[in-house]
Amino acid sequence: MVDPQDNTALPSVQELVDRLGRFQGPPQAFLTNLLAVQCHLVSAAGGAILRPGADGAFDVLSVWPMLREGQTAPSWLAHASEAAGLVMERQQTTVQALHDAGDLYGADPSKHLVLVPLRQEADKQAGIAAFCIESGDIQFIADSKDKLELTASLLSLYEMRIALQRRQNDLRRLRQSMEVLTVVNEQKRFRAMGMSLCNDLATRWECDRVSLGFLKGRYMHAKALSHTEKFSRKMQVVQDIESAMEECLDQDQEVVFPAPEGSTYVSRCTQTLSSQHGPAAVLSMPLRLEGEPVAVVILERAPDMPFASEEIESLRLGMNLIARQLVTLHTTDRWFGARWAGRF
Repeated sequence: MVDPQDNTALPSVQELVDRLGRFQGPPQAFLTNLLAVQCHLVSAAGGAILRPGADGAFDVLSVWPMLREGQTAPSWLAHASEAAGLVMERQQTTVQALHDAGDLYGADPSKHLVLVPLRQEADKQAGIAAFCIESGDIQFIADSKDKLELTASLLSLYEMRIALQRRQNDLRRLRQSMEVLTVVNEQKRFRAMGMSLCNDLATRWECDRVSLGFLKGRYMHAKALSHTEKFSRKMQVVQDIESAMEECLDQDQEVVFPAPEGSTYVSRCTQTLSSQHGPAAVLSMPLRLEGEPVAVVILERAPDMPFASEEIESLRLGMNLIARQLVTLHTTDRWFGARWAGRF
């Protein structure tokens, strides 16, 4: 950390800009840091980023210095909101004079508002950045305008880097899914396929146990457990797994425990599985054929490793790819009498 009282320890402007160029944090944190650097660069009293909302008014995405709870927004921010629409329409930086209530009539302004249009990918406008500069020096304002326009491009750089990272994550998820598909396709019998799938998922996602079950009549039957050659449906753990599978299948949606904030699905059986045979972070995921849920896979791992949304997306893609092959082999790789009876 930098000691604000130690001037020798404060980073240079170049160092601050370089840090922004490498910033890997979330968008809101980037916007706050960008405004802080820009305000420091031009000695601005404050800055804000505004974006057009659904009702036509402009929403404030970030402001610097950050407002304390209950603090009134600065008056220049209201002027920025009023002028934002015209700035976006003209697509060019605008400088406006700001007068305080106590200024004498006809006196030169002592403050200026600099409004810079911002762009996103595909040259789409994202909104504007507004800065209040407490100076009446025209040359200083012109120099500040140039610096603010230049540093505003850091936002586009950040967004391009995030987009590239997102594409790389998509490719990684696709690769993982294709690897799972390869594992499944190497097996010609359902028992071997189910076991290989559960073992592969357990290794790939660092799980203590992965279970696969299929719907039989009105109930779920566990068909494979990772690293377990033989098991009995009379075992309590298997019964609890099947109950969690039925809970997932009945709702036809993924069930995660601990449940994310705002989730509305029922996770009582999944919670029981976690508490009685864990503790564990649990993910139940339905496998669908022609849009209908016919099977469920359950992943359990250490409680300090809850399933992130990116991991769930990867698993969802993988399950979608293997569902047909898995269901087809489960149906065809049975004794003839069982298949014949299943027709009625």
